[in-house]
Amino acid sequence: MKKMAVFALGVLTLSFSVFANAANLPAEKLDSQGGFYEVCYTDAASATATDHFLEKRIDQPAYSALGAKHGYTDPFPLYLIDGVWVDSADCIDEDDLLLGAWQSGSMGGFSSAYMYIPRTGSPVGNGRSLMIVLHGCGQDAYNFKTANLDQVADEYGMVIAAPNAENSPANGCWGFWTDGTSGTSRGRDLGDYKNVIDLVQTLKDNVSLDIDPDQVYIAGLSSGAAFAMTLGCLAPDIFAGMGIDAGPSPGTSSANATGSDVSLEGSPQVVSERCISYAGSYSNYFDTQITSTAYSLDDFLVPQGYGLQNAEAMAIIYGVTQLPGERTIIDNVEITPAIETLWSDSRVSKLVMDDVGHNWSGGKDASGVFISDGSINYGMYLAEYFANNNMRVDREVDNDRDDDGVDDVADNCPYDANADQVDLDGDQYGDVCDLDIDGDGKDNEVDNCPYNANPDQEDTDGDGLGNVCEDQDDTDSDKDGIIDSQDNYPNNYNPKRENLDADE
Repeated sequence: MKKMAVFALGVLTLSFSVFANAANLPAEKLDSQGGFYEVCYTDAASATATDHFLEKRIDQPAYSALGAKHGYTDPFPLYLIDGVWVDSADCIDEDDLLLGAWQSGSMGGFSSAYMYIPRTGSPVGNGRSLMIVLHGCGQDAYNFKTANLDQVADEYGMVIAAPNAENSPANGCWGFWTDGTSGTSRGRDLGDYKNVIDLVQTLKDNVSLDIDPDQVYIAGLSSGAAFAMTLGCLAPDIFAGMGIDAGPSPGTSSANATGSDVSLEGSPQVVSERCISYAGSYSNYFDTQITSTAYSLDDFLVPQGYGLQNAEAMAIIYGVTQLPGERTIIDNVEITPAIETLWSDSRVSKLVMDDVGHNWSGGKDASGVFISDGSINYGMYLAEYFANNNMRVDREVDNDRDDDGVDDVADNCPYDANADQVDLDGDQYGDVCDLDIDGDGKDNEVDNCPYNANPDQEDTDGDGLGNVCEDQDDTDSDKDGIIDSQDNYPNNYNPKRENLDADE
């Protein structure tokens, strides 16, 4: 174990003190009047610790204000690590890194930022990955501490850094429509664009963090998402992937960024051209970049259409096409699942959620300002998506996710095994995942003749079988809406004609 100095304030002067928990700390020196002590940190102490940092200058009023602000009534220990006061840590490694806990302070070009360092490394590449997360308007980066991002960090060996906008033009927003201050240009050396890049460089330069430069990502919510995507366009050499949650497109004016009655600004083609122009001489790095966009169906602040527009814009840049079918992602049975759509080689992902509103989706038990627990943990989704699809690290790529022997790019149902690739209506969606197999505008579940186009659904005798099927002088023995001559199991109710082994 590493030794640390623990600072204890006098019991008589404060309503809460560290000494009630002194038994948990095998101190080499104890002084009932308070002072500095050399101790070995123990897990027992972490049970009494909170999870945020104190500044280097700590005095009694600041300490009291801290407790009042957060409603602390129980005692908690304080640790002095490299001149920084902290009150929570799971582990201190040989380089005196604070692991398994949030820390805060000035970082890179920002006077206020929060960071979480996991004990583990990334499952791919070399070292830890890094994800910069940018807050939305009216939201402090502090709120990402309760968005379950610590779970993301621990599971995927990912350093999380969440700065507060240094040059906000209004309401704490990231000025995606400006140069980070008051101008209208955008550049790697301007305002908060430069500050974020400096933050990344500062963290990469810290050899103790062991950050893999090929696994640096950027994500954000709302104005932070638009700013993050702009940065992903400005510096594709730095950011191997982007996570754009409920964000307007790069280049959008502030006037068309929010409101249920505003029209989308730009188009996929226009946005792609802007993005490429931002990159300039770095545009060749788009060849190995990936992007996820996300939005919620009950978000009426930022137009939902930006989610698709941003995905399609990046697909144009990457030269990939949308894959047929969708995948339902269930994080927890108590919350709403998300629906994923992918483009070729998983270069672009679009995630549609619900019950999230205009918030960052943190999964079950997430909380905070503009943080929702209504759907999946988007941070966890991003970490998995980045790890599985990063094109800058060496790993095996699974191009046949349903194991049916057909490469995803050519598979008309990449999530559902269908080696025969049967596509009755020729719409490029295989029958096993096509909601309207005969292409007559009626979903299979309500179509009275799902394998024969009959948009009028005419059923003269009212027996539930459309005339177009009965006119063929055939029967439907199992009453599943599929006439026997077209039913792969005519005597077994099987309205979806499921055939997992594709043998008939």
